[in-house]
Amino acid sequence: MFDDSDVRQLYDNMDTPGGAGGYFQSFMADVLEVKGLIFGFGFGFALFLSFLFSHFLRNRWMAYFTVFFCIACVFASMIALVGLAQDTKTEWMSQHPRERSDTAIMALNAFSIIMVIIAGLFVCVVFACRTSILIATECLSLTSMCIEEMWMLVFTPIVQIIGMVLFFIPFVFYIFYIAAEGQFETVDVTYNGATVSAKKWVFADPDKVGELLWFMFFCLLWTGNFIVSIGSIMIAISTATWYFTEPEKRKADISNATMFSAYYNTFRYHAGTAAFGGLVVAFVQFVRAVVMYVSKQLQSQASKTGDNCAKTTIQYITCCLQCCLACAESCLKFISKNAYIQTAIRGSSFCFGCKQAFFTIARNITRVGAFNIIQGYALLIIKMFVCFVTGGSFYYIINNYRADVLSDLVAPTVFVMIIAWLTASMFTDVYDTSMDTILMCFITDEESNGSPKFAPKEMADLVDKHGKMEVEMAKPVGNSA
Repeated sequence: MFDDSDVRQLYDNMDTPGGAGGYFQSFMADVLEVKGLIFGFGFGFALFLSFLFSHFLRNRWMAYFTVFFCIACVFASMIALVGLAQDTKTEWMSQHPRERSDTAIMALNAFSIIMVIIAGLFVCVVFACRTSILIATECLSLTSMCIEEMWMLVFTPIVQIIGMVLFFIPFVFYIFYIAAEGQFETVDVTYNGATVSAKKWVFADPDKVGELLWFMFFCLLWTGNFIVSIGSIMIAISTATWYFTEPEKRKADISNATMFSAYYNTFRYHAGTAAFGGLVVAFVQFVRAVVMYVSKQLQSQASKTGDNCAKTTIQYITCCLQCCLACAESCLKFISKNAYIQTAIRGSSFCFGCKQAFFTIARNITRVGAFNIIQGYALLIIKMFVCFVTGGSFYYIINNYRADVLSDLVAPTVFVMIIAWLTASMFTDVYDTSMDTILMCFITDEESNGSPKFAPKEMADLVDKHGKMEVEMAKPVGNSA
């Protein structure tokens, strides 16, 4: 029931041929007309392109090309910004009379100088971290080999979604039952001069219901993080098993069966680790939700009393608290992810895994920093490649073969690109965890054996040539396999 006149007017205009509602109806009709192509391209073709790009990255030179192309694009973007700023400054200074103040021109010139300095520092950092970048590139190539040999790993996010849906169905029923909690009471009702007894549903104490709903919300956060943690540990175990298998035996010993074995080991031995790690992250997320709720309540009271100063102060305080909590949540997720990798490598508990992850990262901070930057750009390129190639292919097909049954070509193409981006993100999420695991396996292999025993020869030669460790105080950690 739409009581608001604006909402009702928008609802009534849904049938207007030339309005937004008419365009929406045309879009939905187009989607239904080519739904097979949309989901075929958006999911199937996008997944095929993801595997294809991963296959190309198995080639070391293709991996090097991708990495250095990313670096060149970043540097070129900085230089382009400087050039555009200088052109704009020249244009402003040539105007008679000038439309821009001297302060604006000076600010633009200062921006150009700062960008030149940043570009110079970027080149210096790339040169200083060249060995770490090369190792990150080798990890990129190794990850492609790993995923190609256990290709069903990419469907892990789908398994996690199914797990979340299976939890969410009973969760919704619990929510409805809690919200409707109460009991029947007998009351006397007067009707047409006669008094009769009737049953009336009396809801439970709102404070009690509120406490139960908050508890259910925390369960939702905890379960969601538990499912994500299970997936991360499973991927890490699969990847670590692949890495610590002798290279000449990988083809025979590693397959999708390795992934199913990792699922068994995760639930059999590491479910408690996943639960505890999920609990830690869920607690911070719950605190963020409570802060947001309290802030909304206080702002509502301030609005009722007309105290705008108090409302603004509350907004500023909430913003600061949310910023700090968001940073804490990001740090916890990063440490938890690496703790799960240590669990996969060493079979450790969550707390011990956090400790090992922290000191391992601290000893190899240059490698990890360069690796994360390279990793981010490489995965972004994969997603952009899949998104735009899928969109272009879909547009070519419908423009040449289905244009006569469609009212618009742009909207379905954009819809396909969105689905393709989500599909590529699903693929790169697995890729991301596998890359992090391979880097940690490589470092553990190096610390345990003095020289990487399970890494490819080219990767081991890099370490032998440029030094074994950024910090020579690393101690052997025992047999990691």
